[in-house]
Amino acid sequence: MSFSLTGGPGRPAPIVRALAAGCALAALAGCEGRARVRPVGEFFNEGGGAAAPRNKAKSPPSFASRGGMDERAGAAYERAKGDHSRGDLAAMQESLELAVRYQPDFTEAWYNLGACRGNRALEAIRAEDEAGALELFRSAVEAKRKAKALMDQEVWYVYLTKQEQQQVRDDVEAALEDADAVMADEASLLAAMRLMAGSGE
Repeated sequence: MSFSLTGGPGRPAPIVRALAAGCALAALAGCEGRARVRPVGEFFNEGGGAAAPRNKAKSPPSFASRGGMDERAGAAYERAKGDHSRGDLAAMQESLELAVRYQPDFTEAWYNLGACRGNRALEAIRAEDEAGALELFRSAVEAKRKAKALMDQEVWYVYLTKQEQQQVRDDVEAALEDADAVMADEASLLAAMRLMAGSGE
């Protein structure tokens, strides 16, 4: 199978764009044309207990029916939103990694962790850390694969409408397209990441 890591003159490959796209990362705080994220805090009472989603009839299994979300995972996800607002990708990655440690089936946290790691790979490229960029890119693919596996099981906590879920599915499928082949060609992958990092996308 042949593939290209360029999307036309001066354009990075679709997989690189999808994996590290700023819009995918911004989905944590809401992004036009992408999934709108309902704050996890809406599902927690003042005392920290789980509350049922508002739109129960149209939702996949709710917190209550699935046994609830670990409070620490919800808090870590909320911290990640603040980290994102401040542009602190390292802190955001730590917060999301905590969220999935406390709640291993937290689809949306895995999804955003993949986008965060993809953006951190671009930071590494800008800092001329090729080894770090490749490692972060691989770990971004791993997180997106975990999110996709959970999506296939219809496990959702934050993206509750079918439209939100489909937008995220589309993003993940684009991010994982030809992933193994792309990662096998490290020189071309690094070149594609340099293109994207330099384009400011």
